[in-house]
Amino acid sequence: VQAREGAAGPVTRGELRAITPRYAAPEQLRGEPVTTATDVYSLGVVLYELVSGRHPYRLAATAAEVERSVLQQEPEPLAGVGDLDHVVRMALRKEPDRRYGSARALAEDLRRHLEGLPVAARPDTFAYRTAKFARRHRVGVAAAALVFASLAAGLVATRWQAREAVRQARK
Repeated sequence: VQAREGAAGPVTRGELRAITPRYAAPEQLRGEPVTTATDVYSLGVVLYELVSGRHPYRLAATAAEVERSVLQQEPEPLAGVGDLDHVVRMALRKEPDRRYGSARALAEDLRRHLEGLPVAARPDTFAYRTAKFARRHRVGVAAAALVFASLAAGLVATRWQAREAVRQARK
């Protein structure tokens, strides 16, 4: 930072920021400290572009308009990619403390997505975990459902036979 004397007192010029606005995190654009979460954000932008072929925000031509878009817009949802959309959106959250804590955590969620496991970016509900389990174990779940249906049908048939036998015995 350089200071010089002006008519109204010392004038301070801020440091130059060496950033690429299209990939800069909101905190970078606001001049706040850069952390690991800043890198996670930039990785999220690159991941979004790899998946969709476009930038997560509608960007204008000037750097000021790009900054305004990044600071004020929400990323456009990635249609048809399920958990991957949640992973990317978590990496692109405006608040650094709500993003992945590290690139490793982001990579772990991507690995889990590729393996069909539940991801940390989604709410951990029973229905979500059950659906992920069922998708990973389709044959086993189908076999268990078939066994259950057979048992239920057997019980219904047995009960019907028992009632029929009692009715016949009364005659």
